[in-house]
Amino acid sequence: MVTSREIDIIEQDFTGRGEAFFHVSGAGHEATAVLNHHLIPEDWLHVHYRDKALMLARGIPIEMFFLATFSKDASHSRGRQMNAHMSAPELNVLSLVGPVGNSALQAAGVGQVVKEEPAKPVVLCALGDGMTQQGEVLEGIAHAVREQLPVLFVVQDNSFAISTVTRGKTFYSTPAGEANHFYGTPITRIDGRDAAGSLEAFGRVVSTMRADRRPHIVVFQVDRLSNHTNADDQRMYRTAEEIASVQAAGDPIIRLKQYLVEHGVSEADLDRISDEVREQVKADAYRAQRSAEPEPCFTAVKPLPARLADRQAEYRGAPSSEEKPLTMLEAIREVLRHQMQTNPDVVLFGEDIEDPKGDVFGITRGLTTAYGRRVQNSPLAEASILGVTVGQALAGKRPVAFLQFADFLPIAYNQIFAELGSMYWRTDGG
Repeated sequence: MVTSREIDIIEQDFTGRGEAFFHVSGAGHEATAVLNHHLIPEDWLHVHYRDKALMLARGIPIEMFFLATFSKDASHSRGRQMNAHMSAPELNVLSLVGPVGNSALQAAGVGQVVKEEPAKPVVLCALGDGMTQQGEVLEGIAHAVREQLPVLFVVQDNSFAISTVTRGKTFYSTPAGEANHFYGTPITRIDGRDAAGSLEAFGRVVSTMRADRRPHIVVFQVDRLSNHTNADDQRMYRTAEEIASVQAAGDPIIRLKQYLVEHGVSEADLDRISDEVREQVKADAYRAQRSAEPEPCFTAVKPLPARLADRQAEYRGAPSSEEKPLTMLEAIREVLRHQMQTNPDVVLFGEDIEDPKGDVFGITRGLTTAYGRRVQNSPLAEASILGVTVGQALAGKRPVAFLQFADFLPIAYNQIFAELGSMYWRTDGG
């Protein structure tokens, strides 16, 4: 938690001097780090952009945050992502999303893949309170409920969506009062200003999820102790008294220090640790600043692998008769059948594709009979189809998404344009 705060302080300093260009603070949100105590390597994390402390606890090095700040070649994305948009595939930390809320459906897709794994992993989907009103967040929760997936939705509620007050305007805080369930899923409220209490509360939630393999919603109540980003000035919409009040009473680091001192830890020892952390963060920051810049890349297309360029190796299917060539429908079905037969990771997800209907055009007819639950009907929700299959792919499956009609495509365009079309490049494959 202290490390995260020190990273914020130095990032703000670099940004203020014009040596870096963007900063988003995690100040006030640091107690999410305690969640990692209850996580295992097999768990997956779709984190929030204020989750520096949690990412540090998961194992992302201090220096990586500064490599991202300066868009350096050694950064996780080779300088392609916004510095707050981290990813670490080796730690099962998925790439942060630009359009907020896109993560929920992807997390549900990951949950669908890992639900039956022996280690009983859970999937974290961390959200801001403003983010919860995105339609795809509601679809993501709905899918996790519909399929009973082990997705932990953690809403980091600091009461603001930049300047907009969110209390009474969300699915968990409504004009009628505070909700205890959503879509039948329990909502647990945790005081994120109290790190010690949060440690115990998260433990109970995660333990329950490992046992019942069902979704859960946590509202993690925190105070935002900074501007939204370096482009914001909270004094425009918060009074000086309010800012002073939350900084005095809502700082989880101050409260944790008080707790530790009350329980016998020497204040001098804590100060020494803070000093050591500060020096380590400074050293990593300046080392990152001096590291190599990325080399310019003038093409976004990699050469086609030889195995894909060999036309003799192409699967042409089995024609319906020697006289007639395959129709387009038959060709598509035969390719799907061949892929499902040769690759157990191939799964199909879309509207009305299960037998006996087998798709409105009959493309998947017979595939459910042959391959069972690997062919699955989706809800009438095109964004869900794309977002869930993106998540399945991130977790190692090879999903095929079916959108029923071309008229339905615009509903899924967000996941296609903002995620599917750019994720590999913007993360440098991670």
